Amino acid sequence: MAAAGVQEVKVAVRGGYSPNRIRVRAGTPVRIVFNRQESGECTSRVVFAAFGVSADLPAYTETSVQLPAMAPGEHAVACGMNMILGWSWPRRRPPLARRLPGRPARPGPRQRP
Repeated sequence: MAAAGVQEVKVAVRGGYSPNRIRVRAGTPVRIVFNRQESGECTSRVVFAAFGVSADLPAYTETSVQLPAMAPGEHAVACGMNMILGWSWPRRRPPLARRLPGRPARPGPRQRP
């Protein structure tokens, strides 16, 4: 987690995205730092169509892309030519009882006391 409640994820770009699936917490803005390690045309741009966000990725440098808070679910990431794909998976925060240390979680429907 980066400063001011923004999640930060690093992604290498070399013939694809690595990792090609990222998981972030839903409801919190995300900064993805792309480290482009090649000079080919295909990966010179990244597109997040669902958010109307795209960015140039200069060769052999890091570029930060800021995304708004996401709803839970899958969101596609593609190169400018829509050939190389990746995904971000925002996930919900765990229930409060599971987040508080020392406090037992309530039994779920399949758990027995």
